[in-house]
Amino acid sequence: MSRMQCDGELSARPQLHDRRGGRHDDKDGRERMSGECVDLVVVGAGPGGVSAAVCAAECGLNVVLLDRYDHAGGQIHRALSVAQREHAPGHFSSPGDALRARLRSSTVRHVPRATVWNVEPGPSVHWRDATTLRRTSTRALILATGASETVPCIPGGTLPGVFGLAAATILLKQDGRILGASPVLAGAGPLLYLLAAAYLKHGVRPAAIVDRASIRSWAATLPRLAATPAEAARGAFWYARVRWSGVPIYHEAAVVRVEGAEQVERVIINGPGLVGAVTAIPAEALALGVGLSANSHATQVAGAAHEFDASLMSWLPLRTPNMETTVPNVYAVGECAGISGSRIAIIEGEVAALDVAAHLLPQCRRQINGRLARARRRLLRARISARAVGTMIRFPDTAEVRSLDSRAIVCRCEDVTVAELLADIDAGAVDLHELKMRTRCGMGPCQGKICAPWATAIMATRTGRPPGEIAAHMQRPPIEPLPISIATAAWWNDHPAAHDALPV
Repeated sequence: MSRMQCDGELSARPQLHDRRGGRHDDKDGRERMSGECVDLVVVGAGPGGVSAAVCAAECGLNVVLLDRYDHAGGQIHRALSVAQREHAPGHFSSPGDALRARLRSSTVRHVPRATVWNVEPGPSVHWRDATTLRRTSTRALILATGASETVPCIPGGTLPGVFGLAAATILLKQDGRILGASPVLAGAGPLLYLLAAAYLKHGVRPAAIVDRASIRSWAATLPRLAATPAEAARGAFWYARVRWSGVPIYHEAAVVRVEGAEQVERVIINGPGLVGAVTAIPAEALALGVGLSANSHATQVAGAAHEFDASLMSWLPLRTPNMETTVPNVYAVGECAGISGSRIAIIEGEVAALDVAAHLLPQCRRQINGRLARARRRLLRARISARAVGTMIRFPDTAEVRSLDSRAIVCRCEDVTVAELLADIDAGAVDLHELKMRTRCGMGPCQGKICAPWATAIMATRTGRPPGEIAAHMQRPPIEPLPISIATAAWWNDHPAAHDALPV
């Protein structure tokens, strides 16, 4: 692996944006955490996180990469199971394998199965493994926490056999699992046709493709996709393969409900692209892509300023051109800051890492700034095509939200329906916090990460208020669920005097 060569000692690393230099003091040494201090912590080992970690390590920084999964790659480049490695499509396995090989050949300290549950000023990162709470202080922090799939909000959406489009893709990538003999694939964007083409390659013919986008919308993206001809050619191949196979494609249509006694039996679709009445498609399973929401909970807990993106129903952190948030030394890259795809995430990770290195290695700043300028130019070009596709991967519009069936479940943790939310909105609930107090929507294990986009959209549509005034922007730790056994064990270790107070 190559490391950046420059004049001066690499060990001379002042604190980023802090001219005093030196490491952060760990004032709470009693805590059952590591207390170590490193140059850079990266959270999330998807394309953006790995790109940032490896780039920073190549510059000579001491880097720790924390990720909750066993293998790097993120959702888009999941590591294949051993049984499926020989049978998986090449375009699924090779990019992820190359990503993991690049990480293995670097000096990055990759910590798998590490769940980050809090971020504090400094910055310092609180995380846990299977048994212990830990804390790592760092001179800079790059958050690459990705995105979550927006679950469908339709009657029958909780029936066995209904999957998210991204979840169905992961099942195929990692385990080679197919959703029945005749699944319906529905949603928008390239993933729809990638999955359909992969199913055909496995000998499975989807019952239908239900595409929310019109043919005109796809045609409008072509001029921008010309900036990335390889990606455009790949998407055209997927679409052509599906067309040639004879799989029915319904454009400008959406799934309105799923029917079945104990599992999926029929998928009901409607939309301006259909000729005639509502269409029922017999199917054994449904992969439905409603959209993606940015996982910006870590940047919110860190205290960064955010703006609300109504097209994603997500809070997105405000960033400088070098990916730094409004909290000094804290950066956000990839889809936690906007849905743009893995190519954008990789370049953003490089930009953030180079900016960190430029501040921590002033003796190398000239060489690093040259690389940084080139990376930012690549990023500008890549964003042209990313915006074209991103316009189709949007949260359902106001008309779709207004037409939601009152029986549909919004909060799966607490079984709260659209009708219950509307009743409490009409009774005077003014924001998500009050709606949560009235209905328990958002009080389950996901803490609103899954249902908040829908609840926000429903209230905004009902009241006519901007969704940014409604959506909660007050995330608190823990970012991820924290087992009570680990938390209590840590508390007892930090409070030895409490043992004396126990009755004998």
